[in-house]
Amino acid sequence: SMNKSVIVGFCLVLSSIVANAQLRQQIPLNDGWLVKSMEESEPLPLKLPDNFENPGSAWYAGDMPGQVQEFILEKGELPDPAVGDNEEKWIPVFQKDWIYCKQFKTPAESGDISLCFLGLDTEADIFLNGQKIAQAHNMFRRWSFPVQDYLNPDHEYNTLIIRFYPPSHGMNNYESLSGEAASIPQLVIRKSWADFNSYLGARPNFIKMGIFDDVYMDILPPSYFGDVYVRTELSGDLKGANIIVDPDVMGS
Repeated sequence: SMNKSVIVGFCLVLSSIVANAQLRQQIPLNDGWLVKSMEESEPLPLKLPDNFENPGSAWYAGDMPGQVQEFILEKGELPDPAVGDNEEKWIPVFQKDWIYCKQFKTPAESGDISLCFLGLDTEADIFLNGQKIAQAHNMFRRWSFPVQDYLNPDHEYNTLIIRFYPPSHGMNNYESLSGEAASIPQLVIRKSWADFNSYLGARPNFIKMGIFDDVYMDILPPSYFGDVYVRTELSGDLKGANIIVDPDVMGS
């Protein structure tokens, strides 16, 4: 039947692709992060603990994903912001910069290497081994940055630092093309509108910052699958369909 022939044809095409393209290797970097606040004027480089396993009381330690408010709530340092007027006690937290630090070894595997972040909230500078490699400014997208030129030799440790800036940083530095300030400042940054909504109670709002999804290394062989795209086209009489597969084989 037509359905069987379509499936068989698809499998043949897919097997041919697999024979000529390798799968990516992804190495999770979610474990063993350190987090602390910094004053806005405080410059990098940052003095890091000698032992990430025992960083001292100045640091929060934990795994990703984890946003600033989660680390503070876990230690019980501030009360639940959803109760009473507790939100006001959180105002100073989100007026500071926050630093996320991770140490990881350079993989021995060959291929181009990218650092991938599935959720950064929101405006942040990203440093690898003391060099700024990228800037993030949108919590609604994923980020991927090539890093093979910044990594230390195989099996040596690298230091990743992400410096998050408070939402006011982007809101206050914005001017429209006409030179006027934004009438609704929170609309000029790519951050969840719910953070500026008072539906949970009276303002001030409870703002969030930090890493809210996975972090990993993406090791790309000479040829690999990108984003496979599959769609169907129905015939006019609805008795048949064409299945269109774009395997998105990247590289050589």
